[in-house]
Amino acid sequence: MMSEGFITLAEMLNIRPPDGALVQNEASAIEARLRAQTLREMRQRAGLTQAQLAERMCISQRRVSAIERGQISRAEVDTIRSYVAALDGAVYLVAEVGDTIVRIA
Repeated sequence: MMSEGFITLAEMLNIRPPDGALVQNEASAIEARLRAQTLREMRQRAGLTQAQLAERMCISQRRVSAIERGQISRAEVDTIRSYVAALDGAVYLVAEVGDTIVRIA
């Protein structure tokens, strides 16, 4: 019930349920930002600037900045490999299907 001119969240959700596709898109965007933040923190722990990392990767500092803001598509695995390799690390491609987890590359 509306009390004192205010509506509760539960009441609002009954009136206008959330759009599942929109919620999923937002969740994916949050996950991308978290992954990007992790990459940025790894670079910082390695003591490198974006420009130094870009030089190691043979790309622009602007591209490193974009990666660290989560602006990278799933198709750019080689870019991520290069990013992590420039930090003297390795990237492993893993597939998970049901209860099975397989390292692909």
